[in-house]
Amino acid sequence: MTIRVEGIIPPLVTPFAKDGSINENMFRKIINNIIGKGVHGVFVAGSQGEFFARVDSETSLPE
Repeated sequence: MTIRVEGIIPPLVTPFAKDGSINENMFRKIINNIIGKGVHGVFVAGSQGEFFARVDSETSLPE
């Protein structure tokens, strides 16, 4: 199967809390803000080089 990706899909930074965990509240704000601007999707996790700082429990956030 081939999936064609089109449109504006910006990379997002991952906001971290002082303890090193993902700041989920700020992450949701960032995502909602960028979607509200009319993008077609978002590129999450790793585009800014923060992939090394994630732990297994952060690879999937609650909806």
